[in-house]
Amino acid sequence: MKYLSEELLELMKREFGEAITEVEKFRGEVSVTVKKEKLKDLLSFLKFNEKFKMEMLVDLTAVDFPHRSPRIQ
Repeated sequence: MKYLSEELLELMKREFGEAITEVEKFRGEVSVTVKKEKLKDLLSFLKFNEKFKMEMLVDLTAVDFPHRSPRIQ
């Protein structure tokens, strides 16, 4: 049996493969790093997908390196 997160991750990779730069799995949680240019498209896809219909964004993070360019990662 597949967990929902595995099925969703496979769908995200099919639809946005080039935009997904990293996938981490830890203790049953899946974290996906996405290129910032495609983030809005990916979030819209998850919200309006008929099977998943995501309604709430739980975590959104970034890293600020004030002395680097680009500063935000």
